[in-house]
Amino acid sequence: MARDDASGHLSRIPEAVYPNYLRYRRAVDYCSNRPIYEDQKIDLSKPRLFDTSSVEYPQKVKPASDRTGFCLFMAYRQKYTSKYHLLNEWRNAEDGSELRKEWKRKADELRMEQKEQIERGMITTKKRMGRAE
Repeated sequence: MARDDASGHLSRIPEAVYPNYLRYRRAVDYCSNRPIYEDQKIDLSKPRLFDTSSVEYPQKVKPASDRTGFCLFMAYRQKYTSKYHLLNEWRNAEDGSELRKEWKRKADELRMEQKEQIERGMITTKKRMGRAE
């Protein structure tokens, strides 16, 4: 396993022992510069993006399928209020409201980041209902 040395640099890991270690480190570096990982409103506990705490490379994730932002909204707000209240808040918000625009933007950002990570080879999506997404 990699350990920081006194200078704060990672010690050298033999590529033969961890064949994808360099790719993994590049992926971790990439993620550390992505704003989506800093967004406290996006629940990253569900595997939809590269998880920097796991050394698996590439990682299998669920497809980001939320088109409206509703699922992200519910996951974030359920920590603070009841599900019933949230459903009413979402239903009462008009299509072009700030609430819906904010969460639609977050859902779009998540899908775009997932697409970028797939293209970089960092993640693959799990098959769902017999087909890859």
